[in-house]
Amino acid sequence: MGRVAIAPPRACGRLLRQHRPKATAVVVTGPPAAGKSTAVSRLLAAHDSVLHFKVRVHFQALLAAGHPVAVGIEAQIKARDQLSDATVAWGFDNFIATGAGATHVLVEGYPRNAAQLNDMRAVAEERDVMLGGLVIFDAPDAVLRQRARNRLACFQCDVTADGGVSLTCPRCGGTLTSRPDDSPNQLASRISQFRRTRRQMEEMFRRYGKVVTLNAQRTTDELAADLGRVLACMGGIELRHER
Repeated sequence: MGRVAIAPPRACGRLLRQHRPKATAVVVTGPPAAGKSTAVSRLLAAHDSVLHFKVRVHFQALLAAGHPVAVGIEAQIKARDQLSDATVAWGFDNFIATGAGATHVLVEGYPRNAAQLNDMRAVAEERDVMLGGLVIFDAPDAVLRQRARNRLACFQCDVTADGGVSLTCPRCGGTLTSRPDDSPNQLASRISQFRRTRRQMEEMFRRYGKVVTLNAQRTTDELAADLGRVLACMGGIELRHER
């Protein structure tokens, strides 16, 4: 696997600040099957200083480690139920607090509403993390439907992969299976929900940072490179090749 080419941030025109935050948090969103997680995984494979926060994955890790907060909501975590805003905010704070040395934090699937964005901003301010902005992966609905027909998932790691490549999870070695929410009816509902909420997300983030849309029809390598350049621009910090 080749390394992701990252352009330096000077082209963004961001002015240097006297105080540089410890890290920059950038939210990644998009409709199902847009390739968000795959592109993020490709970027993470090249950069130790970039961390990835997903609510379900983080709480699964906390539960596996026996953390008392996660143990207290074990049933919700295992059932993949929606957690309260306060619980998710605590989880984000816990993730940031344990991510020493990170220059960028990619946040996927959070926040989902204005209240959660306010929670995120409060945590970021407390932890000296800059909220860089929002990155939207998007593609035509027909492309999303075609991709969803071909993909499988590992529910233990929350990893999605092309079923035509391998039936084994690249992270844990477990078996990849079809996603129930990729059925035609559920997929159509999820895509429609994203279309309805996208404008709200954009409006929320334009107040606090940049909003960038990436063409999700591009290849995984191209999307990972695009995402890397956006991170460098939003954070004013060039990503270093570390792996």
